[in-house]
Amino acid sequence: FPKSLEKVPFRTFFLCNELEKVTIADGVKIIDWQAFMWCRKLSEIQLPDSMQIIGSAAFYKCQSLNYIHIPYGVEKIWDYAFSESGLVEINLPDTIIKIEKACFLLCYNLKSIVLPANLKTIEKSLFLDCDKLEIVKLPQQLERIKESAFTYCSSLRNLDLPASLRKIEELYSIGLESIRIPRSMKELGRICGCEELKEVYIENPVKLLD
Repeated sequence: FPKSLEKVPFRTFFLCNELEKVTIADGVKIIDWQAFMWCRKLSEIQLPDSMQIIGSAAFYKCQSLNYIHIPYGVEKIWDYAFSESGLVEINLPDTIIKIEKACFLLCYNLKSIVLPANLKTIEKSLFLDCDKLEIVKLPQQLERIKESAFTYCSSLRNLDLPASLRKIEELYSIGLESIRIPRSMKELGRICGCEELKEVYIENPVKLLD
């Protein structure tokens, strides 16, 4: 990549099935939407410290991409960015303030994720059908979990909800064995289809959503 480049444009490497390794030069700030979509053999990508935004479906269907280092300084990851990729684990930097819906949808190999400390909302379908997901470290400033965020995460036995959490729209068909609803909770949606659930602790009265 030339040093003058600030953005990897839309669909630059779309369907490059033999592409295995990419190094993006310092100075690039944005990976545009679908830039590496369907690069099935892409297994290694080096992102520069200048990176700020990862676009929609940027790494969609990158099935050989097991690991990626997201540099400190990235602020936003758009919807479907890593959907159906091969990610196994990921540690997201605290500079990220927004992760859009379905970002990790259908990541069948994903086992562990650390979410950024400043994230306030877990968007719709963020981890939908990540059936091997076992560990999710939630941020201590989290306020809302939207519907289908963890649906069909059958290996997720524990979810340590922070004291800042105010609203859960839905917890459906998750492998949870127990759950504690913190005092801060104001609105609680349905908890159903959780076949392994044995214990529920609700520390304060909450409004139940239809």
